[in-house]
Amino acid sequence: GIPLHPYWGFSNVLATLLLGVLACFGFEEASKRNLPWAGALLLLLCMGMAWLLQTDYHAYGVLAVFVSWFFKEKRQRLVALGEIIFLLYCIQGLLAEFLSGMDWYETPGKLSAAFFSMGTLWLLNQYGGKRGKNLKFFFYLFYPAHISLLVFLYVLLGH
Repeated sequence: GIPLHPYWGFSNVLATLLLGVLACFGFEEASKRNLPWAGALLLLLCMGMAWLLQTDYHAYGVLAVFVSWFFKEKRQRLVALGEIIFLLYCIQGLLAEFLSGMDWYETPGKLSAAFFSMGTLWLLNQYGGKRGKNLKFFFYLFYPAHISLLVFLYVLLGH
């Protein structure tokens, strides 16, 4: 069967979230020191690192985390920038297909990933500022349990 290898792009969204948080933290610290250009540079570096590591949603994921943090009080801007991120994701995907000789095999997957990413913006817009049910221990167990189950099924089925 096909050997099971870790791959940053589909193994975990935490790498993308970590780079996004580092960009937010760095931008905030640079802004406190009156160096917003340094914060913008750090954002670009985090986006570049996500692109190089091929993390989930690449640089767009880091940018989405940053935009969500930066415009946390301005929901219209969050939605507008989310749409820009969506369009850039689609344009990049279609441009890559065009430059590779119009092999449209992966285009539906790229477009569906971008489309479903927009659902996050709807969820963020629904947030009313109040904490919901405390389910953190459920998710602490669910996430590793479902990944373990998927790996077990993968090995069991011999793929």
